Amino acid sequence: MLKKQIEEILRLNEKNPFMIVRDDTQLLSCEEILHLIREHGYEMIQYETQEELRYVYEKKIKNSRNRYLMKCKPNEYIPFDIKAMGTEVAIFMIDIFPKYNEDVLKELRYECLDKLYNYSKRKFSESKNKYETIEIILKVCYGIDIDTIYREVELLERLIVYYYTNNKLEDTLSAYLKKEMSKRLINVDCDSLLESRDTFFNFLQEEWERFVKGEVGDNRLNFYAPEIRKYFLSLFKEGYLKSVPIGEAYTQANLMVQEGTTCYDEGFNMKQIELIERKIENILGNEFNHQSVIELGCYYGELQHKLSKQVEEGYSVTQCNESYLRKRINDKMKQWVTTKYDSIHSVSHSSEPIVVHKILDYLEIYRIRNNTKIMLLVMDGMSIENYYLIKEYIEDKTFSYKENGCIAMIPTLTTISRQAIFSGVMPLYFEESLFKTDKEEMAFKRFFEQRDYPANKIAFIGNIKCFEEIDREAIRNKEIVGIVVKTIDEMMHKVTFGKKQMNQDIRLWLEQQTDMKKFIKEMIEEGYEIILTADHGNIEARGIGATRRKSVAIASSGQRAKVFEQFHDAEIEYMIDFKSHALPDKYQYKILESNYASTKRDDIIMTHGGASLEEIIVPFIHIRGEKDAEKNRI
Repeated sequence: MLKKQIEEILRLNEKNPFMIVRDDTQLLSCEEILHLIREHGYEMIQYETQEELRYVYEKKIKNSRNRYLMKCKPNEYIPFDIKAMGTEVAIFMIDIFPKYNEDVLKELRYECLDKLYNYSKRKFSESKNKYETIEIILKVCYGIDIDTIYREVELLERLIVYYYTNNKLEDTLSAYLKKEMSKRLINVDCDSLLESRDTFFNFLQEEWERFVKGEVGDNRLNFYAPEIRKYFLSLFKEGYLKSVPIGEAYTQANLMVQEGTTCYDEGFNMKQIELIERKIENILGNEFNHQSVIELGCYYGELQHKLSKQVEEGYSVTQCNESYLRKRINDKMKQWVTTKYDSIHSVSHSSEPIVVHKILDYLEIYRIRNNTKIMLLVMDGMSIENYYLIKEYIEDKTFSYKENGCIAMIPTLTTISRQAIFSGVMPLYFEESLFKTDKEEMAFKRFFEQRDYPANKIAFIGNIKCFEEIDREAIRNKEIVGIVVKTIDEMMHKVTFGKKQMNQDIRLWLEQQTDMKKFIKEMIEEGYEIILTADHGNIEARGIGATRRKSVAIASSGQRAKVFEQFHDAEIEYMIDFKSHALPDKYQYKILESNYASTKRDDIIMTHGGASLEEIIVPFIHIRGEKDAEKNRI
C-alpha cells in the first residue's frame, strides 16, 4: 500500500520529537496521510511565511514535549536554530513512482495515487511520458480506456459511470481527454460533456426531456441503447435525473417509464425527500472523510429545507426516520470531529476550499486564472438549509450556480470563523483579536496587498443589514470586494420559537426588506463573479440549564461553546473538551454535544458555536453570468 511506503519514507516509527519534511509531492496535504501522521502521535505544522514559521516555532515547538512534523518546500530556507532541533527527511514523487510523469502525478488525489501504486506493483512497465501516464491513470483510476471509445454512446457510457462515482477530473486529465475525444467524435461537444458533473447531468436531463417529448435531432442520444439503459434506474432513483410529465403526446418513452422513471404527482416532494434520505444513509454507511462530511452537510441541509417546505404546504411529514438519521449523524460527527477534523486544515484544495480560512487563497488563484473581478459575500450565520430558502428568491435563469459546501472553524463562533475567512489564516495566527471582529477589514486588505494588489482596487463593507445599504460607488472599479451581511445571525439570536420562526423571518426579510437578487444581478452586469458563503451555520437547540463557569469570551451567550482562560479538569454536563492545532493553545475550549444549549432548561432556541453538522458545513456558492460560466473555471 502507498500509505506503508510513505510511513517508511517519513520514518514515523522512529518517534523523533521534531520532524522537518521537505515535501515535493503534496502527499502531506492528503487527508489519509495527515491521519497517519496523527496516529503516530505527531501534530502537523504548516506555515505560509517565515514570520509564521518563527511564530509557531517559538510559541508551540521550542519548549514543548509533544511531537511535531513540519512540512516545508524542497528548497526552502530553514533558520539554523530550527533546523538544528529537528530530524530532516525529504519525500519526492519520483522515488515513489519512478516510471511515470511526476508533473501529472502531483495533480492526483490520494485515492488515485493509491490505485496507481498498487497497479504499478503488480504490473512492471517501461518509463512513460506525460501522455502515456495520463492514459494509464484514466484507465486504472477512472475506468476510462481511451482506446475503446470511438462512438458517442461509448463516451457517454463511460461518463455516466465516472460521474456516478466521482465528481471532477483533474485539469490535466480533463484537457487531454477533451482533446483526444474531440479528434474522434467530431460532431460531439466534448468540452461541455467533460466540464463537470453538473454540466454532464444537465446535458443528460435535457436529452432525456427531448427524448420523452419525441423531439428528433441529428445528435440525439438513444436511451434505448443497452449501454445507456442499464444505468437509468439508478440515476432516477438517486436523483441525478428528474422525471418529466408524460401526457398523450409523450408516448415514445412509455417503456422507459415502466422500467423506473416516474411521473410527477402530489407527493413529488416526498419522493425527493426519500431520495435524499437514501443518499444520506449511503454516506453514513461508509468511512468519513472531509469530502463525505461536506456532501453529508449539503444533503442534510437540503433535506431539512424540503421537510420544512412540506410542512408549510400542509403535507404531513413522518419525523421518525429524520430523528433516526439525526442520531446517526450526531454519533458519526462526534467521532469525526474528535479524530479527524484537526487534519483538514492541512489538506490541499486544488479546486475549491475545504476549510473557510482557505477561501481567500481560492479567490486569488481563481482571479489570476480567469482575470475577473471577485466579490466575496459572507452571510453571517447562514446554514445550508437557509441557503436553499434564499435560493428560491434569488434564482435567475441568467445566473449560473456552482453549489458546494465548506467547513467552518470550530468552535463555530463569529469572531473565530469569520476572522479566519477574512484573514486567510488559522485562528492560531490572530490570537490577539480572537474575540473581536474589528480587524477584519484590515486583515482582508492586507492579504491581497501582500500579493501585489493595489490598495485602491480592494474594498470591504462590513455588517450591513440589507443590500440597499451598500454604497455602489465604494465598490465601483474594484477588483476584489468583501461584504458581510449580518441579518441572518441577528435574526437567529432573536428567535424564540425555533426553526419555523427563523424560516418565516428570513422569508419576510427577503420579501420586504432587501433586494438581494437585484444586487447580485447588478454586480454580475458590472463584471463580478460572486462567492456566497458563511462563517458558520445554525442549529435548533434545546436548553439544558446554564453552565456556571466564567468564560473568556461568549458568543450567543455561550450557548454552544465556551472558551476558558485557565485549564481545569472539572466536567460540565454534556460538554466535551475540544483541542485543535488551528487554535491558540493558551485557552481551553469546550463545546456542547448533540443539539444541547447552555440556556434555560427545555427552551428551544436557534444558535451556533458547537460542532454539529448544521453548524460546521456552510454553503460555498459560485454565482456568475451564464457567459462567464462557459469560459471560466478553476
